[in-house]
Amino acid sequence: MVKKILLVDDETDTVGIISSKLEADGFKVFLSRNGRDGLIQARAHLPDMVLMDIVLPDMDGAEVVKELHDHPATVGVPVIFLSGIVVSDGNGDAEITVGGRDYMAIGKPFTYRELKEKIDAVLKLTE
Repeated sequence: MVKKILLVDDETDTVGIISSKLEADGFKVFLSRNGRDGLIQARAHLPDMVLMDIVLPDMDGAEVVKELHDHPATVGVPVIFLSGIVVSDGNGDAEITVGGRDYMAIGKPFTYRELKEKIDAVLKLTE
């Protein structure tokens, strides 16, 4: 079964590169440039995972995640944050706490290989 990923990021270059690589790896990718649309897309497509920037034009990623996980249809969707404001532990790993829950985060810039490893690890946990 094809895994669906929602990518919420307002950086055109980031979205283009990540989405094309994910699609080449067999994922179905849905795109959103802001938090409100991301919530609409999540409820419409019920993705297996959300990749989301923290800084978005209309609301921050933490607000989006809170609303995402307050809705019954998307309560269990895993999220990985992608952001230039995240500081990793030196191994490319970082966490963000939102509403008492910890979320994986990847600091920009990152390689696609790093991102794909994180995606695979999280999706494996949800199988």
